[in-house]
Amino acid sequence: MIQSKQVGNILVLFLKIGLVLTILSFIGSLLLAYASDWYNAYVSGVDDFISIFNVVLWILTGILFFVWLYKVHKDVREMEPIHPVTPGWSVASFMIPLYNLYGIWNVFWKLSTFFINSGKDAGEGGHRLRRYMPWYYVIFFGNNVLQRFVLKFPELVTDTLILFSVTVDLLLNLICLWMAQSIIRSLDAAWLSRTESPVSSEQTSENPQPSIPL
Repeated sequence: MIQSKQVGNILVLFLKIGLVLTILSFIGSLLLAYASDWYNAYVSGVDDFISIFNVVLWILTGILFFVWLYKVHKDVREMEPIHPVTPGWSVASFMIPLYNLYGIWNVFWKLSTFFINSGKDAGEGGHRLRRYMPWYYVIFFGNNVLQRFVLKFPELVTDTLILFSVTVDLLLNLICLWMAQSIIRSLDAAWLSRTESPVSSEQTSENPQPSIPL
């Protein structure tokens, strides 16, 4: 049984809620940039609340993501004990500074390879995951650089920069959602392909085809 599925479904729900909140923040940033008087009069209070709630949600989503990632690799290891990335190392690969530049890519690449070798349906998800990976890298690390800049040079922050930052947040949320959904579906397909095969072989051995007398 796939242990990560329940946590994965909750993660997807959190990401969808985060996506909605980020879209609302994007609309608020548009109003701030191009209709500041109307924004300050009617929207600023609500937008502040959405921003705070979104930060809290992102923290919870991050914690949930690492729990889910650990469980995903436990499931993969159960199906393929020689899978090169252990559950603990999959999480550590995101957390170790500098190494994570390679480690994150390695985790997703090895995971996609497992899917590609696990049947047609899982393989399609593996190839899809590989298409998402470059976009994830650019957006994820670009967002980190942008956030560091905003924190280090707050006097240089403009309404346009805030709008750009929220846009990057929106793209990051979207790519994370797509990748999570792809991994969940591919893991299901991999599990199904590996559990069906032994059944088919057992049925064949238990019900051999009658031989044709010569």
